[in-house]
Amino acid sequence: MSARAKTLGEHLKDGTFRPRRHAGMVVAAGRPIVPPTKPRGLAGPAGKLWDQLVEQLAGIVSVSDTISLTLLCRWWTELERVEKALRKAAPGSLEHGRLGRSFAAASAQLGPLLTRFGLDPTSRERLPAPRDIEAEDAEEARRREIETLFFSKKGAGK
Repeated sequence: MSARAKTLGEHLKDGTFRPRRHAGMVVAAGRPIVPPTKPRGLAGPAGKLWDQLVEQLAGIVSVSDTISLTLLCRWWTELERVEKALRKAAPGSLEHGRLGRSFAAASAQLGPLLTRFGLDPTSRERLPAPRDIEAEDAEEARRREIETLFFSKKGAGK
């Protein structure tokens, strides 16, 4: 079984990114990321959460994440609503039990969504590192200079 290939973010984070070798990744990652637009029906606390998350995850979330991000906002709002009602319900009552099951269901739905967007401590490490274009350009220029000095026919004769 072969090892899993590293993502562009992992190469950048680990310092193993090489422009010549990983050029295809840069082209794919270099596309402009179009931020998602808030769905019309998303208002109130869910809409506020949307705005916060889109700002926090700028450069990571795109239009293709709209559905998942919408679900995350709606489940988060549902979890908060159920938690508030749960605090008011008498422990041991049928209402408390029903709300407890609703809380567990909302938590189960929310967990994978938080992980997908790197919003929990363990998955945060898997988010792509922000690209430092100037550093990449400087590294590429240094590499070309070294190749010219040591590997070209003109530089080798010096």
